[in-house]
Amino acid sequence: MEAQYLIDIILGSVVFLGGWILKVLTTNLNKLRDDQNDMSNRCRDDYRQLSERLHEVALDLPEKYVAKQDLNNLIEFINERFNKLETKIDSLKPKR
Repeated sequence: MEAQYLIDIILGSVVFLGGWILKVLTTNLNKLRDDQNDMSNRCRDDYRQLSERLHEVALDLPEKYVAKQDLNNLIEFINERFNKLETKIDSLKPKR
């Protein structure tokens, strides 16, 4: 009968420790899952904010900056005007 008590105590201890380890593992697994969900939500929010800021910058670009082709056209137009003014000034100079 003594051997039966010893086997029951050892088996009970093993089952208790196994259950405790299983509980600890599932608790940690659930905690990791919650942390991963929180990080995923924060990442999604950060991406959404970054996307909104990028769209704002894209909308502000035409208002704040000039396209290269537009600038080249403006420079060409101004140069033509100066050339016309120079020819007029040259025609106004008294000839010697």
